[in-house]
Amino acid sequence: MMLPLMCIILTPLMLRSTKFLFFMFPKRFFLQNLCTSSVATIATNVHAQIYNLSIQGNLEEALSLLYTHDTTHSFMSIQTYATLFHACARRKCLQHGMALHHYVIDKHPEAQNDLFLTNHIINMYCKCGHLAYAHHLFDKMLHRNIVSWTALISGYAQCGLVRECFSLFSSLLASFCRPNEFALASLLSACEAHDIKCGMQVLAVALKI
Repeated sequence: MMLPLMCIILTPLMLRSTKFLFFMFPKRFFLQNLCTSSVATIATNVHAQIYNLSIQGNLEEALSLLYTHDTTHSFMSIQTYATLFHACARRKCLQHGMALHHYVIDKHPEAQNDLFLTNHIINMYCKCGHLAYAHHLFDKMLHRNIVSWTALISGYAQCGLVRECFSLFSSLLASFCRPNEFALASLLSACEAHDIKCGMQVLAVALKI
């Protein structure tokens, strides 16, 4: 039976040689560090390219770059996905946003528990008018912050659904989460166009905060 190459090379005499050990093993660790550094550098460069393509409006190219590199290396960061969901929301590209969401679920299921990313996904569905699914994701969240609430309230507000907005706002207050100016502005805007009475109630609450 053939012994592994390392066993043949590392004879007892060599193992007793301190000089040999210091020569041999630091090179191995250097190569490991070099590989890790190279992957991190590639990830950083790809993220920068995706970000630049996204802000330039080249969403299809940005997504293509993600799918090409992430399938091979699986090193994309939460920030990279968030950038793309934000671009889908800005352009109201529901089809691309849904495809990206399914991709994340399939390739990186652990990312679904990330609050920052989930907020971007909910915002994307809201901006694209898919409020039922946005609310579904919101209800499934283990933890929420004011960004989660604001994204959903703003989504209903942009569709003029005042009752849903007001119901969410009431739940927000009941959860002891302090509303921010964006949530208040969205709700007041919807009330101004459709329900002045609700708007007065929201304004009264805002003045107390």
